[in-house]
Amino acid sequence: MGPPRWIGLWTFSSVFLRLALGISFLESTVSFVLALIAVFVLWYRRERTLSIHSIYTRRRELFYWATVLATFALGTAAGDLTAKVVGLGYLGSGVMFAVVIAIPYVGYRWFGLNPIVGFWFAYIVTRPLGASFADWLAWPPSASGLGLGHGMVSLVSTVIIIGLVGYMAATRKDVMVRGTAPQPSARPAARPSARPGPSARSGYPARPAPPAQPGAGQGPGPYDRPVQSGRHRRPD
Repeated sequence: MGPPRWIGLWTFSSVFLRLALGISFLESTVSFVLALIAVFVLWYRRERTLSIHSIYTRRRELFYWATVLATFALGTAAGDLTAKVVGLGYLGSGVMFAVVIAIPYVGYRWFGLNPIVGFWFAYIVTRPLGASFADWLAWPPSASGLGLGHGMVSLVSTVIIIGLVGYMAATRKDVMVRGTAPQPSARPAARPSARPGPSARSGYPARPAPPAQPGAGQGPGPYDRPVQSGRHRRPD
């Protein structure tokens, strides 16, 4: 059974558990909030990250789907809470969650919000946001809706989702390639001299060395003796 079926069953089970246990919308919302916090805490303690870009192991994938299930259950309970208990109605709840989902964008864009926190903030709000507008379109006017029917809303939503998924699969805009670190070279390149020579500092070419004199580097010859001048010369 694929993850989309799990999500549908979990959303249905959240409503069923609330009706079977006789708990209120507020109690069910708080329960799923605590469940979601527990998943995040366990995930971070085991993996030291909550980034979706690091989900390339089986354990992290299990943590991710546990978060998705808890998020969908929480969204269903929170959407019903604001629409039915608070009294905003489905349209009012949708507008409220549309404002709430803009908070992480504003925080990330102008106030330096952590991108991982911003992502999960927005992801959690997507469920009650979508459910509120879907219920507003589907339920009859007697239930503060437009009366288009759940079948029509589900069909149009499915077509939109398939189109978006197909577009992302064709363009691969959501694919991130894990690169490898560059390997160091075997021989490091020679480092230039920290202090240039006088010719480099002056900007003129170096002056060639003078030619060597004959006999340079050899000792004094037998007839080479210092010339004595003046009063220090000995008479012959």
